[in-house]
Amino acid sequence: MLALLAANATEPSIAVEILTRMVSFPGIVFVFAGTIAIVAIVFGTVTQTLQTREREQTRREIAAYLAEGMIDSDTAEMLLKRGKRNSRKKNIDC
Repeated sequence: MLALLAANATEPSIAVEILTRMVSFPGIVFVFAGTIAIVAIVFGTVTQTLQTREREQTRREIAAYLAEGMIDSDTAEMLLKRGKRNSRKKNIDC
């Protein structure tokens, strides 16, 4: 039994052989880097699209509240200004 274990330990397993072949392929690094870059770009685009959609939905809701008379124009303007990216830093103390 020990002879069988010793014989199997000296022969490389299939997984080790596959990994050795993958590492010996020089373009594998570029394939992995490209895959990571593409996934990052796709997720970034989806995130940005969802944020834009939510921002526009909020603007429509504020306009509807203003049209119904539930809020006045000054409040609507303040809410819209708070939602802008550049004005967030300025309106923190409000």
